[in-house]
Amino acid sequence: MNKLLLISFLALAGILSSCTDELTEKEQLFVGSWRLQNYESNETLPTSERANYELGINNLKSRFRLILLEDLTFLRDGFAANTETGDWFINNEGTLLSLKSQEQGGTIFIESITENNMVLSVEEGDIRVKMTLLKVGE
Repeated sequence: MNKLLLISFLALAGILSSCTDELTEKEQLFVGSWRLQNYESNETLPTSERANYELGINNLKSRFRLILLEDLTFLRDGFAANTETGDWFINNEGTLLSLKSQEQGGTIFIESITENNMVLSVEEGDIRVKMTLLKVGE
């Protein structure tokens, strides 16, 4: 009886883990380490602030890193002093990427994604930001 119970438990555990661990084909495209390549915004700034803004964007490009893991967790560096961690998921249509951490949560529009390139955008009021990320080796 104990042997049958153990075999049943192992079979059930295998079925459950295979169901929860499988990512969709679309989700598989997101898994990996991403670096910011391009950052565009329609925000208008006074000429006196433009140089500092450009310096900040270049600094962000050199520091920003987003790692999306197969277990649907993420690590993000470059926006804040500390590495941010949390959960990620995409909607059924594959048009929205959601990142949720203890610090914050947000949804980002997915403009396009390939094996090596991801274009995301965020809108807040009249301001729209478009970011192009490149997948890099681990």
